[in-house]
Amino acid sequence: MGLISFEGKRSLFTYRDVKVRTSYILDSSKRVVRFDIYAVLDESIGERKLAAKLGEWETEEAATKVAHALVIELIDEHLAGL
Repeated sequence: MGLISFEGKRSLFTYRDVKVRTSYILDSSKRVVRFDIYAVLDESIGERKLAAKLGEWETEEAATKVAHALVIELIDEHLAGL
């Protein structure tokens, strides 16, 4: 793995009325080496980190697919517990 680029990229979306932000860290060859998932599950608390995942995805799209699947699981679990 090459040097880490701290040029962060992010993705915003909403799932089941929950606002989600995913931040990506890329290595020097533009592969995603980590992503962090943040969401607003409770407006009174605000945004909080739901998960972080280390890996090596060739594209942002590949990392986004993994992140979205994880978000769906985490939010569905949260909403089922309400």
